[in-house]
Amino acid sequence: MILEEMYRSGVRTPSAQQIQQITAHLSNYGRIEGKNVFYWFQNHKARERQKLRRRLSRHYQLLCSGHSLPHHQLYCMQDATAFPQSRHHATPTHSLHLVLHSHPTLFLPSHQ
Repeated sequence: MILEEMYRSGVRTPSAQQIQQITAHLSNYGRIEGKNVFYWFQNHKARERQKLRRRLSRHYQLLCSGHSLPHHQLYCMQDATAFPQSRHHATPTHSLHLVLHSHPTLFLPSHQ
C-alpha cells in the first residue's frame, strides 16, 4: 500500500502537497479526501507509539521481575538512581529515553 510504503520510508506527517498527490493517486481506486490521508498518518503514528509503549511495558515488567536483560543494560523505574533528580517524578517517557539510550536496538519495530 502506498501509505505504508511512505510511512516506512520515513514520512510521518506529509505536507499539504504530498497529501494532495497521495489523494490524487488513491482516487483512482475510489472516493477519498485529503483528510482521510492526513488521518491515516496520524492514526498510524498513534498505533506505533502504542505498540512501543506495550513493548516497553513488557520488557520493563520482565526486567523488574529479574527475567530479562542484564541489569546493567537497562534500568528499572523503581531504581531511583536511574532517573535524573528533578522536581517531577519519573515518567514512562523518562524510562523510554533511558532504555533506548542504554540499549537502542531493543525496541526496533519488527517487520511482518
